[in-house]
Amino acid sequence: MRQETKRTHSPLAQKFTNLTLLRFAAPSIAMMLVIALYTVADGIFIGRYAGSDALAASNVAYPAINLIWGIGIMLASGGSALVAKNLGEGRNQEARARFTMLALVAALLPLLVSLLYFAATEQVLTFLGATPALYAMCYDYLVAMLPFFPAGGLMLLFNAFFIADGRPMQGFLVSVASGVTNAVLDYVFLAHLGLGIFGAGLATGIAYLVAAVAGLLYFSRYAPFL
Repeated sequence: MRQETKRTHSPLAQKFTNLTLLRFAAPSIAMMLVIALYTVADGIFIGRYAGSDALAASNVAYPAINLIWGIGIMLASGGSALVAKNLGEGRNQEARARFTMLALVAALLPLLVSLLYFAATEQVLTFLGATPALYAMCYDYLVAMLPFFPAGGLMLLFNAFFIADGRPMQGFLVSVASGVTNAVLDYVFLAHLGLGIFGAGLATGIAYLVAAVAGLLYFSRYAPFL
Protein backbone atom coordinates (compact mmCIF):
# COMPACT_ATOMS: atom_id res chain seq x y z
CA MET A 1 0.00 0.00 0.00
CA ARG A 2 1.30 3.44 -0.89
CA GLN A 3 2.47 5.50 2.03
CA GLU A 4 0.54 8.78 2.14
CA THR A 5 2.49 12.01 2.02
CA LYS A 6 1.01 14.72 4.23
CA ARG A 7 1.69 18.37 3.68
CA THR A 8 1.89 21.01 6.34
CA HIS A 9 1.06 23.80 3.88
CA SER A 10 -0.62 23.99 0.51
CA PRO A 11 0.58 26.60 -2.00
CA LEU A 12 -3.09 27.38 -2.67
CA ALA A 13 -3.70 28.22 1.00
CA GLN A 14 -2.44 31.76 0.78
CA LYS A 15 -3.78 35.23 0.15
CA PHE A 16 -2.81 36.07 -3.42
CA THR A 17 -1.69 39.54 -4.41
CA ASN A 18 -1.37 40.62 -8.02
CA LEU A 19 2.33 39.74 -7.95
CA THR A 20 2.00 36.34 -6.27
CA LEU A 21 -0.92 35.43 -8.53
CA LEU A 22 1.15 36.28 -11.60
CA ARG A 23 4.05 34.28 -10.20
CA PHE A 24 1.75 31.31 -9.58
CA ALA A 25 0.14 31.54 -13.04
CA ALA A 26 3.36 32.07 -15.02
CA PRO A 27 4.39 28.37 -15.13
CA SER A 28 0.90 27.41 -16.30
CA ILE A 29 1.01 29.99 -19.09
CA ALA A 30 4.46 28.78 -20.11
CA MET A 31 3.22 25.18 -19.97
CA MET A 32 0.46 25.89 -22.52
CA LEU A 33 2.94 27.67 -24.77
CA VAL A 34 5.26 24.67 -24.68
CA ILE A 35 2.38 22.34 -25.56
CA ALA A 36 1.41 24.61 -28.46
CA LEU A 37 4.97 24.30 -29.76
CA TYR A 38 4.41 20.57 -30.40
CA THR A 39 2.58 21.47 -33.61
CA VAL A 40 5.22 24.04 -34.55
CA ALA A 41 8.03 21.51 -34.06
CA ASP A 42 6.19 18.91 -36.14
CA GLY A 43 5.62 21.48 -38.88
CA ILE A 44 9.27 22.51 -39.01
CA PHE A 45 10.62 18.97 -39.20
CA ILE A 46 7.92 17.69 -41.56
CA GLY A 47 8.43 20.60 -43.95
CA ARG A 48 12.22 20.27 -43.80
CA TYR A 49 12.61 16.51 -44.08
CA ALA A 50 9.35 15.16 -45.54
CA GLY A 51 8.32 17.92 -47.93
CA SER A 52 5.44 20.30 -48.54
CA ASP A 53 2.93 17.56 -49.39
CA ALA A 54 3.58 15.87 -46.05
CA LEU A 55 3.16 19.20 -44.27
CA ALA A 56 -0.18 19.70 -46.02
CA ALA A 57 -1.22 16.16 -45.08
CA SER A 58 -0.48 16.76 -41.39
CA ASN A 59 -2.66 19.88 -41.43
CA VAL A 60 -5.50 17.94 -43.05
CA ALA A 61 -5.35 15.16 -40.45
CA TYR A 62 -4.79 17.34 -37.40
CA PRO A 63 -8.45 18.31 -36.78
CA ALA A 64 -9.13 14.64 -36.00
CA ILE A 65 -6.51 14.84 -33.26
CA ASN A 66 -7.98 18.08 -31.92
CA LEU A 67 -11.04 16.12 -30.78
CA ILE A 68 -8.83 14.52 -28.13
CA TRP A 69 -7.67 17.96 -27.02
CA GLY A 70 -11.30 19.02 -26.69
CA ILE A 71 -12.13 15.99 -24.54
CA GLY A 72 -9.05 16.43 -22.36
CA ILE A 73 -9.51 20.16 -21.81
CA MET A 74 -13.22 19.72 -21.04
CA LEU A 75 -12.52 17.09 -18.37
CA ALA A 76 -9.54 18.98 -17.00
CA SER A 77 -11.26 22.35 -16.66
CA GLY A 78 -14.41 21.16 -14.93
CA GLY A 79 -12.90 18.21 -13.11
CA SER A 80 -9.98 20.07 -11.54
CA ALA A 81 -12.37 22.74 -10.21
CA LEU A 82 -14.56 20.08 -8.56
CA VAL A 83 -11.62 18.23 -7.04
CA ALA A 84 -10.06 21.47 -5.79
CA LYS A 85 -13.40 22.38 -4.19
CA ASN A 86 -13.53 18.99 -2.43
CA LEU A 87 -9.98 19.46 -1.16
CA GLY A 88 -10.78 22.93 0.15
CA GLU A 89 -13.73 21.46 2.04
CA GLY A 90 -11.55 18.70 3.49
CA ARG A 91 -13.44 15.98 1.61
CA ASN A 92 -10.36 14.09 0.43
CA GLN A 93 -12.14 10.80 -0.13
CA GLU A 94 -14.62 12.41 -2.52
CA ALA A 95 -11.76 14.23 -4.24
CA ARG A 96 -9.95 10.92 -4.63
CA ALA A 97 -13.01 9.24 -6.17
CA ARG A 98 -13.56 12.10 -8.61
CA PHE A 99 -9.92 12.21 -9.65
CA THR A 100 -9.88 8.47 -10.30
CA MET A 101 -13.08 8.67 -12.33
CA LEU A 102 -11.76 11.61 -14.38
CA ALA A 103 -8.47 9.83 -15.10
CA LEU A 104 -10.32 6.74 -16.30
CA VAL A 105 -12.65 8.76 -18.50
CA ALA A 106 -9.73 10.83 -19.86
CA ALA A 107 -8.07 7.59 -20.98
CA LEU A 108 -11.11 5.57 -22.06
CA LEU A 109 -12.89 8.20 -24.15
CA PRO A 110 -9.81 8.88 -26.33
CA LEU A 111 -9.29 5.12 -26.60
CA LEU A 112 -12.83 4.77 -27.91
CA VAL A 113 -12.25 7.61 -30.37
CA SER A 114 -9.03 5.99 -31.59
CA LEU A 115 -10.84 2.69 -32.19
CA LEU A 116 -13.58 4.48 -34.12
CA TYR A 117 -11.01 6.34 -36.19
CA PHE A 118 -9.17 3.11 -36.93
CA ALA A 119 -12.39 1.44 -38.06
CA ALA A 120 -13.41 4.38 -40.25
CA THR A 121 -10.10 5.99 -41.20
CA GLU A 122 -10.99 6.42 -44.85
CA GLN A 123 -14.32 8.09 -44.07
CA VAL A 124 -12.76 10.39 -41.46
CA LEU A 125 -9.93 11.54 -43.72
CA THR A 126 -12.24 11.99 -46.70
CA PHE A 127 -14.53 14.13 -44.55
CA LEU A 128 -11.54 16.24 -43.50
CA GLY A 129 -10.65 16.84 -47.15
CA ALA A 130 -7.82 14.42 -47.85
CA THR A 131 -7.22 14.25 -51.60
CA PRO A 132 -6.02 11.08 -53.35
CA ALA A 133 -2.54 12.61 -53.57
CA LEU A 134 -2.39 13.26 -49.82
CA TYR A 135 -4.45 10.38 -48.47
CA ALA A 136 -1.57 7.96 -47.82
CA MET A 137 0.38 10.56 -45.84
CA CYS A 138 -2.71 11.66 -43.91
CA TYR A 139 -3.32 8.01 -43.07
CA ASP A 140 0.27 7.50 -41.88
CA TYR A 141 0.17 10.56 -39.63
CA LEU A 142 -3.17 9.74 -38.04
CA VAL A 143 -2.51 6.02 -37.58
CA ALA A 144 0.87 6.74 -35.95
CA MET A 145 -0.88 8.75 -33.26
CA LEU A 146 -3.94 6.58 -32.64
CA PRO A 147 -2.31 4.33 -29.98
CA PHE A 148 -1.32 7.43 -28.01
CA PHE A 149 -4.74 9.08 -27.81
CA PRO A 150 -5.32 7.88 -24.20
CA ALA A 151 -1.93 9.32 -23.21
CA GLY A 152 -2.89 12.62 -24.81
CA GLY A 153 -6.12 12.76 -22.82
CA LEU A 154 -4.28 12.03 -19.57
CA MET A 155 -1.59 14.60 -20.36
CA LEU A 156 -4.18 17.36 -20.70
CA LEU A 157 -6.00 16.24 -17.55
CA PHE A 158 -2.81 16.14 -15.49
CA ASN A 159 -1.79 19.60 -16.71
CA ALA A 160 -4.84 21.05 -14.96
CA PHE A 161 -4.37 18.94 -11.84
CA PHE A 162 -0.80 20.12 -11.34
CA ILE A 163 -2.38 23.54 -10.86
CA ALA A 164 -5.17 22.20 -8.63
CA ASP A 165 -2.45 20.53 -6.54
CA GLY A 166 -0.73 23.91 -6.18
CA ARG A 167 2.33 22.78 -8.15
CA PRO A 168 2.20 24.51 -11.58
CA MET A 169 6.00 24.43 -11.86
CA GLN A 170 5.92 20.61 -11.91
CA GLY A 171 3.44 20.78 -14.77
CA PHE A 172 5.70 23.17 -16.64
CA LEU A 173 8.74 20.91 -16.17
CA VAL A 174 6.80 17.88 -17.39
CA SER A 175 5.67 19.85 -20.45
CA VAL A 176 9.25 20.90 -21.19
CA ALA A 177 10.46 17.30 -20.93
CA SER A 178 7.65 16.17 -23.21
CA GLY A 179 8.32 18.99 -25.70
CA VAL A 180 12.03 18.24 -25.83
CA THR A 181 11.22 14.56 -26.38
CA ASN A 182 8.97 15.52 -29.28
CA ALA A 183 11.59 17.72 -30.95
CA VAL A 184 14.45 15.24 -30.48
CA LEU A 185 12.40 12.31 -31.79
CA ASP A 186 11.17 14.40 -34.73
CA TYR A 187 14.80 14.95 -35.70
CA VAL A 188 15.79 11.32 -35.18
CA PHE A 189 12.78 9.79 -36.93
CA LEU A 190 12.68 12.18 -39.88
CA ALA A 191 16.26 13.29 -40.44
CA HIS A 192 18.07 10.05 -39.59
CA LEU A 193 15.61 7.18 -39.89
CA GLY A 194 13.64 8.56 -42.83
CA LEU A 195 10.25 7.64 -41.35
CA GLY A 196 8.59 10.67 -42.91
CA ILE A 197 5.27 11.90 -41.64
CA PHE A 198 4.68 8.61 -39.80
CA GLY A 199 7.76 9.41 -37.73
CA ALA A 200 6.42 12.86 -36.90
CA GLY A 201 3.17 11.39 -35.62
CA LEU A 202 5.05 8.75 -33.67
CA ALA A 203 7.30 11.41 -32.07
CA THR A 204 4.30 13.45 -30.94
CA GLY A 205 2.56 10.36 -29.58
CA ILE A 206 5.62 9.33 -27.56
CA ALA A 207 5.84 12.87 -26.19
CA TYR A 208 2.24 12.54 -25.00
CA LEU A 209 3.16 9.24 -23.36
CA VAL A 210 6.12 10.79 -21.55
CA ALA A 211 3.88 13.50 -20.07
CA ALA A 212 1.16 11.00 -19.12
CA VAL A 213 3.60 8.63 -17.38
CA ALA A 214 5.25 11.52 -15.52
CA GLY A 215 1.83 12.68 -14.36
CA LEU A 216 0.85 9.21 -13.19
CA LEU A 217 4.09 8.87 -11.23
CA TYR A 218 3.71 12.29 -9.63
CA PHE A 219 0.06 11.97 -8.63
CA SER A 220 0.42 8.40 -7.38
CA ARG A 221 3.18 9.57 -5.01
CA TYR A 222 2.52 13.14 -3.97
CA ALA A 223 -1.09 14.14 -4.61
CA PRO A 224 -3.29 14.54 -1.52
CA PHE A 225 -6.30 13.16 -3.38
CA LEU A 226 -4.80 9.75 -4.23
